[in-house]
Amino acid sequence: MDGWDEVKTPHLFCAMIGSSTSPFGALLNRYGFRADMIQRAMLTIVPARGTPHPPSFRPVYSRHVQSILTHARKIGPGNGETVQVDETVLERAFFADGGGVVAEALKQLGLGALLRHVVGKPSWSAPSSSPAGNRTIH
Repeated sequence: MDGWDEVKTPHLFCAMIGSSTSPFGALLNRYGFRADMIQRAMLTIVPARGTPHPPSFRPVYSRHVQSILTHARKIGPGNGETVQVDETVLERAFFADGGGVVAEALKQLGLGALLRHVVGKPSWSAPSSSPAGNRTIH
């Protein structure tokens, strides 16, 4: 979190795709998109302000990130007292409202076709065919 005081949706998305085992990360991997390049592009949405923070620094979550995490806890499986939020549940919660600024950035990067597999879906599902051939990442 060097230079950022608040965790915003692009930060959360970057963390979510950082693992090739996450559903969206696996989808990117499957079609040959490099997560590190997408992460770099996403972080340009929220430029760092200031200097690196000490290791003890605890960032705060933006309201939108808080609402995503709350929604994930609501839709995650559990017995009422314990809720399990895994990568799939988190991604469902993230894209439940369309994905916001992250979805718009993905469209600008030529990855909009991938969104139809996650936005507004009751659960994540893998695509049956290849998304649009544009693989340009700036």
